[in-house]
Amino acid sequence: MKFILGLILALPLSTMAAPRDRSETDVLRQLNLTSRSLEHNIQKMSERDLREASELLLELRNLAEGQGRGGQRLPRVKVCANDTSTIFQSTFTKIKSFAYSGTGLNLSSQAATQFANDWTNKYPCSLADKYERDTKRIVIFAYSGIGLNYMYSEARNFAIEKAPNFCSDYKLEEEFRRFYNFAYSTSGLNYSSTVAIAYALEKIERSAFSCRNF
Repeated sequence: MKFILGLILALPLSTMAAPRDRSETDVLRQLNLTSRSLEHNIQKMSERDLREASELLLELRNLAEGQGRGGQRLPRVKVCANDTSTIFQSTFTKIKSFAYSGTGLNLSSQAATQFANDWTNKYPCSLADKYERDTKRIVIFAYSGIGLNYMYSEARNFAIEKAPNFCSDYKLEEEFRRFYNFAYSTSGLNYSSTVAIAYALEKIERSAFSCRNF
């Protein structure tokens, strides 16, 4: 009797879990099919199709990372390439100039063009000025001897990766140096400089690079 009662009590949990399992399986199946279809057909897709696909994938990524949960869907991000021609072209020129400039990313002309093309197909035009300011700041921090002390190419790559999620009001340099000094000091952790840099970066990374800017 106890065994039968146990089965009866367990039934609601099983029936509730089943739809969830089916949904997860269906999402993974559709993701696999979509990935294979894109790989097979991407060369045949028009520029407009590619931009639309990029928007949809970004929306899906945002949903997977927690945006739009709780019954509310966030509006789809309007990437710069899909903005009005005037706004798109002026933003493309701005980003390309920044990528090519010696005080910017210092890329070659061809690489700067590709960078601007990729950027405008990923982010909204309204983010351009903030992205430029934040990227310059992060490059200086990463390249500086009192920052991460990276080689310039490493500092540039670090900045490109981190700028979209940079919390501009965070006291990046000040907080990093505070953790570094503690880690490097003989009265603190007494780490080597290299280890102290890694320690300080780990301590500030979540607070400095976890903001949603688009």
